[in-house]
Amino acid sequence: MIVIFLIVLVVAGLLVWRSWRHRPPAPGADLAERDGDQPPRAEP
Repeated sequence: MIVIFLIVLVVAGLLVWRSWRHRPPAPGADLAERDGDQPPRAEP
């Protein structure tokens, strides 16, 4: 249980660190990025 908690903390920390480093111009962009790791235009 403790290991799972630590993994969740690390993942959350990485997400926050990434969002702080990228500094998106609009808050909506960060939310859209966090929705999924897939590119915005996956269709050919």
